Amino acid sequence: MALGLEPNSPEEIRDKGILEDRLLHYDDSLKYLNQYLEINPNAEDVDFILELIRSIRNKINQ
Repeated sequence: MALGLEPNSPEEIRDKGILEDRLLHYDDSLKYLNQYLEINPNAEDVDFILELIRSIRNKINQ
């Protein structure tokens, strides 16, 4: 996961979202992951990303 090579590429946006989740920055994570799905709604990893979003929302609501 190399960040910064193409900051506006869907993959970089997705990776920022995953990184923000790991850093416990849930609001930023959701922002990036939702942006990724808007840009790339038919991504191969859409199921994984949707599950990650659900998981983050559950963490926020605990």
